[in-house]
Amino acid sequence: MVRLLYLALLGFALSEPAHAQEDTDGLQPTALLQVWGTLWDQDEDPQADPAGYGDPEADPGVSIRRARIGLEGRQGILDFQISVGTGAAPDVWFEDVPLIGVVDALGGITLDAGPGDLRIAAGTQKVPVSRELLISSSELLFQERTVATNHLAPNREAGLIIDYDMDFGGRVVLGAFNGNANILGDNNWGLLTSARLEYAHGDAYRTFRHTREDAWGVGVSALYNDDVSTGEARVGADGLVRVGPITALLEGSYSQLRPTNDTVAPPDVQNKTERIGALIQVSGFVPLSRGGLEIAARGELFDDARHLRDNGDLMLVFGGVSWRDPVPGLDLGLGYVHREELAGRTISNDTVRLWTQVTWPRREQPPTE
Repeated sequence: MVRLLYLALLGFALSEPAHAQEDTDGLQPTALLQVWGTLWDQDEDPQADPAGYGDPEADPGVSIRRARIGLEGRQGILDFQISVGTGAAPDVWFEDVPLIGVVDALGGITLDAGPGDLRIAAGTQKVPVSRELLISSSELLFQERTVATNHLAPNREAGLIIDYDMDFGGRVVLGAFNGNANILGDNNWGLLTSARLEYAHGDAYRTFRHTREDAWGVGVSALYNDDVSTGEARVGADGLVRVGPITALLEGSYSQLRPTNDTVAPPDVQNKTERIGALIQVSGFVPLSRGGLEIAARGELFDDARHLRDNGDLMLVFGGVSWRDPVPGLDLGLGYVHREELAGRTISNDTVRLWTQVTWPRREQPPTE
């Protein structure tokens, strides 16, 4: 059924009149496939792998990390985006549900507003609170976000954003969402509200470009989720600098959970709980005759409860390389993941991983001589 839907949408896109494709108007099919191969996984017990943050417990074998198809469209000031697909859970703390579902479904309007553009979009979309979250997974070198981003930042929610992107590089994004991870409706009066402020020069959401372009950007964000029986407040700061072939990405976040009304439903925590996370990634890009190599190392820290010393205190170190676009639209990668519990029980759970990716539309390629 999903295949028939996609073929119908693709046919509709290809049948659009030529004049609708002028400027930025028109329809564009999209696709993403990410496949992981676990070459080696360090287990203490092959029958019962120890669980931990950042560990999907993938034994040697092949897994589909993400598979998505969709359609994007723009006509004048109006635009829309819809995609469906499936994906694996980032670690054992998330439920693995291998079913096809809606990933993005939103429509927006963009207006000229003084020294910038004002965009209003409603539907299921990313909550704008983290640079790493907002970077497309197709552009992440390791194809996976940090533990802190996965656990401290909401991913996609149904709601409304107001995005004012100013000509001088400033940007303000405000959002209001259901906050219950259900695209079909809300189950309480509370909302998830967010705010993000940015200042940037160039494309500060890419760690590399084939057509070399320096860029930098900094941002701060905050959210509050007034859920049924738990309130969560989060603040974060992030930055990206890309100079020549070298890129640095940094991010830090702080989250506080509080029980609010335990007469309705059990709260997520019994007492005020503070959580923190941080990441730093440094990468370099080496152009080749076919595509280029993006080589990087990433370190991250996470603490799921600052008042406790347990297995929720950990450090992860990633190291690896992605061959970007040996064939336009194809990426290949190899990396090592080291997980270190800083307190509690020490777990041997390092991983050697291969990954591949196919995307459409393809990235902009360097001009041929």
